[in-house]
Amino acid sequence: MFDLAVKYGAIDANPMDSVARTARRKSSRNGDIDHLAVDQALHLRHLVRPDVQRIPGKRGPNRDLMDVVDFLLGTGCRDGEGLGVR
Repeated sequence: MFDLAVKYGAIDANPMDSVARTARRKSSRNGDIDHLAVDQALHLRHLVRPDVQRIPGKRGPNRDLMDVVDFLLGTGCRDGEGLGVR
């Protein structure tokens, strides 16, 4: 962004030119996108249903979990992005 700002005259110089680049870890996925098959998505939806999670004598399960899973499956967004939605 700083290079773009210099290019268009918004600032005189890039203050980040003298900063060393950070070391980045190599991705173990090599750019491949992991996704769930339809049967895996249906199984996940089944597992987070409140009636399936219910354990007799224990506190009730979180009823919002199914909504979060449905939202993530329906939008295809990353989990961090989906959890950040208000």
